[in-house]
Amino acid sequence: MEGLFQVNESVLNGLTDEAFLELRKTGALALAYAQLLSLQKLPLLGEMAALRAAEDARQRSALEPFGGVDLSMLDKDGTFGFEALR
Repeated sequence: MEGLFQVNESVLNGLTDEAFLELRKTGALALAYAQLLSLQKLPLLGEMAALRAAEDARQRSALEPFGGVDLSMLDKDGTFGFEALR
């Protein structure tokens, strides 16, 4: 994945006590640790993005035979009813 920033754990661990306390006081320390923990889910995020892109492409290609008209409201037999309008 491109364009994502990440906390350098080595640099974080090497901070002076003053710098570390400043991060804690401003709330940035919690964000840094949360980001470090979330890195383990980064591969899953990439997989989910690929699945989403594939599903979007599948839906677009499914609409092509109908000139781009979304007919997803049709029943499996290609019909629709007006029961919902009652």
